[in-house]
Amino acid sequence: MPAGQNAPQRHPRGLYTEQISETAFTAPRAQNRRFWLYRIRLSAAHPAYRRIANGLVRGTPFDEVEPPPNWLRWDPLPYRRIFFDADGELLIVPQQGRLSLAPELGRIEAGPGEIAVVPRGVKFRLALPDERARGYVCENYGELFQLPELGAIGANGLANPCDFLTPVAL
Repeated sequence: MPAGQNAPQRHPRGLYTEQISETAFTAPRAQNRRFWLYRIRLSAAHPAYRRIANGLVRGTPFDEVEPPPNWLRWDPLPYRRIFFDADGELLIVPQQGRLSLAPELGRIEAGPGEIAVVPRGVKFRLALPDERARGYVCENYGELFQLPELGAIGANGLANPCDFLTPVAL
């Protein structure tokens, strides 16, 4: 890795740079594990997946639908007017437009380049200051999200206490 950089900036000899991260992006800095590879071909550029028999191998909780390992891309969903989730911790990632979240804890805004987390069991209202917004919502039903310790968030990002906002009481 070039000194002073957290990601390779140039591809030597026309190779592709790929990072393999062994930990979640919220893992504590001391536990964060990753490495960079230079490849002739992208690892995702493989032939189409063909199913083989499971034998005695079982998976859960995603055993009701077979997830293909092929390289996939989805078009954006049409704009929706409402969304409701009664029981999950939510990670909200705005892609276009700003969001004004009003959970029971106070008020906070998030826009493109930011994320918002609504804790499990907290009721909230969402308003769209820009009238329309698009993005992603991830319901977390596993281990709770945790703020990382001071330092790296993810394999390459940097995070300091000033980078995390909390709701403002109403």
